[in-house]
Amino acid sequence: MEQPLIMAAEYLTIKEVAELLRVSDRTVRNYIKKGSLVAIKFGQSHRAPVRIHITALNDFIGMSIAESGNVYKDDSMDEIVGEEE
Repeated sequence: MEQPLIMAAEYLTIKEVAELLRVSDRTVRNYIKKGSLVAIKFGQSHRAPVRIHITALNDFIGMSIAESGNVYKDDSMDEIVGEEE
């Protein structure tokens, strides 16, 4: 059985993260610059590759959802139980 991309790779490129989040590369770089998304730079050069660990991406996604308050809530469960017609 083939593993999904997100499980197969331990580190993702900025482009891969942007595709997963459906945002631009620049947006991912801004998240990294602000410190919202943790990334690792492999090397000293300004052109050194930057990678995001899958755990850091999962933490970022969870944190973003919690901060935004955009969590799906099923309102159908709010009905009063025991009320008869």
